[in-house]
Amino acid sequence: MASRKTGTLRGVVLAGALAAVSGLCGAQQTPPGQIDYGPLAVSAVPTLGETMLAALVLLLMAAAYRSLRGRVNGRVLSSLLVVGAATVLGLTGGQMMQRAQADLASAQLSQAGGGSVSVEEGETEVVNTSGVPQQIRALRVVDPQNPLLWQWLEPLSGTPQCVVGLVLAPAGKCYVSLAQNLG
Repeated sequence: MASRKTGTLRGVVLAGALAAVSGLCGAQQTPPGQIDYGPLAVSAVPTLGETMLAALVLLLMAAAYRSLRGRVNGRVLSSLLVVGAATVLGLTGGQMMQRAQADLASAQLSQAGGGSVSVEEGETEVVNTSGVPQQIRALRVVDPQNPLLWQWLEPLSGTPQCVVGLVLAPAGKCYVSLAQNLG
């Protein structure tokens, strides 16, 4: 009888150990930091976007071509105008491509009405993708077991630093760094 109880006890202990290990492996750890943000109370000023400006330039080119094509030297002048405008548009389009930084984590402020984004350990680039100006309302540590283990540091890779009260324009960026407090 003693061997049967020992075998059952070993099985229970082994099953419990496996359950504990599988629970640890499958658990997802929540990010230690969080940034709260919200829109400003001011209203936006309507302006033309890049697409509308390009459409306005094309409309102006068509009107200039139509006006100049009937003149004696108008055909040469209108052709030069079209080629020149196409060259200018081609040269300015190169500024849309920028160098990618694959080693930097990114958090996006994507909700126009405000919200919260999670921040992992290390440096994070915070980008306002909501389309409206957003203000940083709070930088919080949300690690329930070790809230004193984390600290906000000045980022090394970029400026401006995300601080409470900072206003990010649409497509604006700021940087934040969250690290373990080792000292």
